[in-house]
Amino acid sequence: MNKRVKISSVLLVVFMLLNSCIQESEKMKIALMLPTLNISRFHKDSVFFVKEAEKLGCEGLVVSADNNEQLQFDQAKELIDKGAKVLIIAAVNSNTAGLMVRMAIDKGVKTISYDGVLNNCDVDYCISFDNEKIGELMAQYAVSKAPQGEYVILGGDKSNLNAIQIRQGQEKVLAPYIAQGKIKVTFDTYVENWNRDEAYMIVKRYLNGLCGKVPAAVIGANDEIGLGAIKAVEEYYHGESVVLPVVTGQDASVDGCVSIVEGKQSMTVYKPIIQLASTAAEVAVKLAKGQKIEGINATTNNGYKDIPTILINLISVDKQNIESTVIADGFLNKADVYK
Repeated sequence: MNKRVKISSVLLVVFMLLNSCIQESEKMKIALMLPTLNISRFHKDSVFFVKEAEKLGCEGLVVSADNNEQLQFDQAKELIDKGAKVLIIAAVNSNTAGLMVRMAIDKGVKTISYDGVLNNCDVDYCISFDNEKIGELMAQYAVSKAPQGEYVILGGDKSNLNAIQIRQGQEKVLAPYIAQGKIKVTFDTYVENWNRDEAYMIVKRYLNGLCGKVPAAVIGANDEIGLGAIKAVEEYYHGESVVLPVVTGQDASVDGCVSIVEGKQSMTVYKPIIQLASTAAEVAVKLAKGQKIEGINATTNNGYKDIPTILINLISVDKQNIESTVIADGFLNKADVYK
């Protein structure tokens, strides 16, 4: 009798283990598709997304496309083949991302536009920040510190709709100053891949060209661009006393925030990534289960339809409030920022 009980107990344990493995393999899969991991904030998106997916009992898959449109399309196909129920897409190119959305629809997979808008496609939801507001916050800060003088505007990658919307927000604030002759935009361009080195080379050429004058402000579309501009300006002085322009950015990256406390970069727009990524995971799970999506606070027209949208709040951060925002939220550690 004891022997039988012993064997039965062993079989029960084996059954429980096998059942656990089956349940593990049957976890719902949701996927976050990022354009790159070369911008530090996207590492945070991936970490927060995976953690939230685990909390919700799902498997959170993350891929990065290295800014390659074809690779991102191939990744979408692979994720669908792996059984992902929802694709959360931060596109390499928002103008061509509709190809991924149409493929997902054909396979019965839901889609969410992440941190921006996917143009001209039937995407289900959008979870993002108000990109025009980002541009407004940058320009408002710049004019509060430099209400007159020459301005350089360095936008993000022009293939990304975020960059266009940010520019629209900047123009809205700057227009009256320009009309009154208080501000003159002496250089205005977009920076491929939002890249620091590219921004550095652009500003270096600008300073060494016909202008040869450091502007009152450089409105950089993200921290990487702002940091590239700062490097070019510092080099331009050739060891002399450096007078930096007002320099803006976004993302509250480690390097950007270090630069702010050092008195170099002037401000960054803090986008609470933990809230963005967590919300995306929550919406994806509800979408996959056919449940009601709550928290919709806007609609976004992408040229095809009005997309139900959740916009996350933004915060303008400089040296004065960096501890009460970015650090207090646990987005960055104080030790990382104050070297």
